[in-house]
Amino acid sequence: AVSGEMLRAQLQTLSDDIEISAIKIGVLPGIESVEAACDFLKNHRQIPVVFDPVLAPSSGPEFSNRHVTEKIKLQLLQFCDLVTPNLAEAQQLSGITINSTEDA
Repeated sequence: AVSGEMLRAQLQTLSDDIEISAIKIGVLPGIESVEAACDFLKNHRQIPVVFDPVLAPSSGPEFSNRHVTEKIKLQLLQFCDLVTPNLAEAQQLSGITINSTEDA
């Protein structure tokens, strides 16, 4: 996984080199990565953001823990224009059990 420091440096280099017209976020494996993304997005609010949370693979260990999920909920989601979770991710991020489309 890329460290938060490395992610910050990559985001800065990209924004210095090109005009960013949209951002898509996927796996954020640690709190430092979430913080780095949030810090960047705070200063680039004009850029549309799509968050496709990848909290766990279809098999194997989760990519993030409940602390990372809480940080995403409390800090990152406010910067996102569109969030595209699967059912399990929607339940984790919302804290509710989804049994039907009415629940979503």
